[in-house]
Amino acid sequence: MATIDSRDGDVGFHSEVYLKIWSWDENQENWVLNTRIDRPHGIAKVTDLNFSPDIRGIKGVFLVTTGNDGRIKTWKLKGGLPTETETST
Repeated sequence: MATIDSRDGDVGFHSEVYLKIWSWDENQENWVLNTRIDRPHGIAKVTDLNFSPDIRGIKGVFLVTTGNDGRIKTWKLKGGLPTETETST
């Protein structure tokens, strides 16, 4: 599971954007935070996110995010830690 947490800034506070990737803990029977990525699209808003479908023969899980910065980012989750590739639109 992946979520976006964001808070707009004001005079006394800078804006925050976090991409959070969660994993299911079978022992606790709940979601636990696996990874937090600060400002995945800089200060631009994340407009969408989606996991890749489960396809035979494809190793790894991918998460794609888009943002108001005009970029599409692909995050490959391996060993519990995401890595990033980026494409401009």
